[in-house]
Amino acid sequence: MCSLRYHAIFLKGATRDGQLIKTGYVAKGGIYGREDGSLWAASEGFKPSAAEIQSVIAAFNNPADIQANGLYLEGHKFVYLRATPDGSILARSGATGVCCAGTPKTVIIGYYTEGQEAGNCNVTVERLADYLKANGF
Repeated sequence: MCSLRYHAIFLKGATRDGQLIKTGYVAKGGIYGREDGSLWAASEGFKPSAAEIQSVIAAFNNPADIQANGLYLEGHKFVYLRATPDGSILARSGATGVCCAGTPKTVIIGYYTEGQEAGNCNVTVERLADYLKANGF
């Protein structure tokens, strides 16, 4: 397994350079520590509050709050749609939406905008989660 420093560099690049944004399927997003919500990497302009990240993390264990009240990111409310069989959380607001995927150590959030397909965003975020899981994250 590669060093933690390598993975930190990869994670930063993942959100900006290829695994999320350059695919064209994700407008913005970030990777956060699942234990404490700390920022590991984020694309430019993606700035959810610490409370919003904690709410996403909590929803992986118990989605009742976001099912009833919605999921908030960057002050914007998204309506909970469903959780996928592999545990991703999907939410939407009009033509925009988010896919949140968890690994044992991280939470990955991908945001899509009007003109981007929800399914493509979901697959992109979930593939990054699979990669991180396979590499001990």
